[in-house]
Amino acid sequence: MPYALAPAALETVTVLCRGVLWSYLSKEMLEALLGGKTGRLLVTALLLFADLSLGTLAKAASKLARVHLSCRATMKMEDAVLEKFVRMEKRRTYTDETMLGYLSDTASKASGEMLDYMLNLFQNVLSIVTTSIYAWMLSPYILLVILLVAIAAVLFMRKDTNKLPQLYESFFEHQRVLNAKLWEQVKNHEAAGMLNLKRVTKGYKDRNAKFLRDLVKIKKIDNKVFFAKRYGPLFMMVLTVFCGGILSRKGVLGISEIYAVVVMLPGLAGALLALPSMVAEKSAYFTAHQILNEFFGAQETPAGTNPVPSIKSVELRQVSYRYAKAREPAIRKLTLSFRPGMNCLAGPSGGGKSTVLLLLLRILHPQSGMVSVNGQNVMAFDRAEFYSHISYVGQRPAVFPETVRWNILQDSPQDDQRFEQVLKEVQLTERLAQMEKGAETVIDPGKLSSGEKQKIALARALYSRAELIVLDEATSQMDPASEQSVLEALRLRAQDEGCIILYTAHREAFIKAADRVFRIENGTLAKEGSADETHGELPEGSV
Repeated sequence: MPYALAPAALETVTVLCRGVLWSYLSKEMLEALLGGKTGRLLVTALLLFADLSLGTLAKAASKLARVHLSCRATMKMEDAVLEKFVRMEKRRTYTDETMLGYLSDTASKASGEMLDYMLNLFQNVLSIVTTSIYAWMLSPYILLVILLVAIAAVLFMRKDTNKLPQLYESFFEHQRVLNAKLWEQVKNHEAAGMLNLKRVTKGYKDRNAKFLRDLVKIKKIDNKVFFAKRYGPLFMMVLTVFCGGILSRKGVLGISEIYAVVVMLPGLAGALLALPSMVAEKSAYFTAHQILNEFFGAQETPAGTNPVPSIKSVELRQVSYRYAKAREPAIRKLTLSFRPGMNCLAGPSGGGKSTVLLLLLRILHPQSGMVSVNGQNVMAFDRAEFYSHISYVGQRPAVFPETVRWNILQDSPQDDQRFEQVLKEVQLTERLAQMEKGAETVIDPGKLSSGEKQKIALARALYSRAELIVLDEATSQMDPASEQSVLEALRLRAQDEGCIILYTAHREAFIKAADRVFRIENGTLAKEGSADETHGELPEGSV
């Protein structure tokens, strides 16, 4: 990091010197030229060339350093977002295609680019101070004219630039909604095609019209800022020459001093007029940083430090949980006990089954009651060690752009026999045989079907030797034959390895395979018992 900051510091020094030094050397060169002093003229010309060369080199080095710092900041922000996301209490309120993607992309880039913005702001302010002092030494009258014109230009831009934060906030909100609408139509294009397209299109057009109105307003303000920045220095130069001519005729100011001010003017005027546009530039990242502050201020799941024993039992004791903005609790005073074997959560959609799983996994934590493992509060355990005892396959399984073997093994030790076994159990053997490099093929998650993703995630769970396997509709996209094979594999794990298998599912076969069935309705336990005891009370499609 220090070596990356060095070029930026050098550029800052050259920027500070450029206005004053360049103006002074230009004045000296003109006086030498008018006075016929060849040696002095040569020295000042060489110094001007050296200053120009040093400034060019410093600018090039600083540009590379800024890119380096921006990339470092972007990567650190992405890491920080991911770390925070893992520790968050209400993780499910941030959906993959909206909040998390926005944070890791726009917000991280904004944070990196803000470094560049802050350096430019720092350089501009210091440049204004140093050149103003030198201009005052040359002629207070001309400096006064320059400052009056600059203030007029700033006031001209200020009214509009003050509107930018609110405009950008509205702009990004419309953009977010448009992206969400488009994404929803793309990922569910089959279902979307059956809807009333006129109504869907009208909603999109209405939102798009608001988006374009905000964009036009922003562009108008940008044009005003551009006009002031482009023609402000020219207007200042005309006034400076005019005032300088009057002062020269009165003998107050020499020609070389006027020339020095004219040479210095573009840098000073540019720095003065850049300040309002820099405010506008900062406003472009207003929403991103506002969301970041909200995101990093979100409540985290408490972190424990206790070692995790071998998991023999998992319990919920009088647990209640209500999602933010929900009228009713998702679960209320729920007491459940899971032991080694096949445990099935059944009940209607929205009854609280997935919430139970998220509480067990510490993705959520109870607002009352306690979740315990072997009688100890689950929140007291070290998070990383706790997760090393668990394997979870959700409705949207995680598959990474790595090899098939890497996706299945993760941190588990290599065991070729077990690896081949789980491939057969999830019926991936034939699919891998079609791949050029088999299990060493680097997969593209975007090209896998939902069923293939579930098979890879289930293979990971079966391979892991986890003491607690949690499945949330983990076979919903698989064909019946593959699902039956997975079911048999889970039974074997429960019998041979004594692990706790807890799952929700759609099909009747999974209910019948359970040692215990827990029927959850409206966030409460409606019935508990064996599959035979509860099956008659479970309506079709209730799981």
